[in-house]
Amino acid sequence: MRMKLLLPNVILVALVIAVTVQPVFAQNLDDVKFSVKAVIPENQVNTRNTFFDLKMSPGDNQNLVVNVFNNSTEDMKVNIAVNAASTNQGGIIDYSSNKVPDESMKISLPSISTINANQVTIPASSTVPVTVSLAMPQESFDGVVLGGIVITKALPENAESPAKGVTIKNNYSYIIGVQLRETDTVVNPDLHLKSVKPMLVNHYTAIVASIQNSEAAVLKGLTISSQVYAGANKNAVLDVTKDNVDIAPNSLYDHSIDWGDIRIQSGDYRMHIKATNGSKAWEWDKNFTVEPTSAANLNSGSVNLIKPIYHMTWFYVAVGLFFLIVVCGIAFRAGRKRKEIDN
Repeated sequence: MRMKLLLPNVILVALVIAVTVQPVFAQNLDDVKFSVKAVIPENQVNTRNTFFDLKMSPGDNQNLVVNVFNNSTEDMKVNIAVNAASTNQGGIIDYSSNKVPDESMKISLPSISTINANQVTIPASSTVPVTVSLAMPQESFDGVVLGGIVITKALPENAESPAKGVTIKNNYSYIIGVQLRETDTVVNPDLHLKSVKPMLVNHYTAIVASIQNSEAAVLKGLTISSQVYAGANKNAVLDVTKDNVDIAPNSLYDHSIDWGDIRIQSGDYRMHIKATNGSKAWEWDKNFTVEPTSAANLNSGSVNLIKPIYHMTWFYVAVGLFFLIVVCGIAFRAGRKRKEIDN
């Protein structure tokens, strides 16, 4: 989709799991004025990692500590949250949003976490430890629990309200990745096509295929090839391939395909999808219908379609009528003169 319409509400500075997502840095770190660092515990799988990558046991209780540094000359408040990993529409594993867990998720990071304080005051030029308490389930599990600790600079209470019609507020967050496991059993990702339907994505017409990773395993570097066929037509009206798609454990990926600058027509369609990851492949065929009302709503709500310019249409009609009247007038006068000559 067009990235110029994807205006984030939060600029993320991500200290995250290297195998799952690329870090996103704030454009001007001088404006952030705080930083964070995870206190790596003894049960860290790889001590070179700056995120929490922990080997746990059933029933374990453990505190995760993150030091927050206030680099400014004024006191600062930060908000603390714990989110499960999800997959955004760009095919990137995301820790910044608190989505409703997928139905396949048995254990989510928020469900086993307790935040000791949702908001912490950091004195000027000081460091304060932030603690998140983990309570592992009594029953053992295979695979990974993936998420992140989100630390966001709190906006001042007297912050000016945005101008009318503007909802974007600049704010900064750090995300410390958290990956938990209990066993060394290999769990392989498994994909399922849940639905296909036409939608508006960022005000653009699109076909969205909802793909579920039902297992507690990270899926990296997926290639998804998609074709959409109208009725029994053997020629695809859409043919798109996306590379390097990552899907979080037990999450839904809304694979969106831009419909382009043409209007969606109502009718029956078929979508073919093939997803490949090395030697592993998944393939689906899914029929779907675009109802007339749905097509009209999508087309009217899309920003990428050329809307009819009605005033220009009436202009051309008026010009045509004017010339018709002129021609008729000339013909009428010519007829009268010919009649007078004949008499």
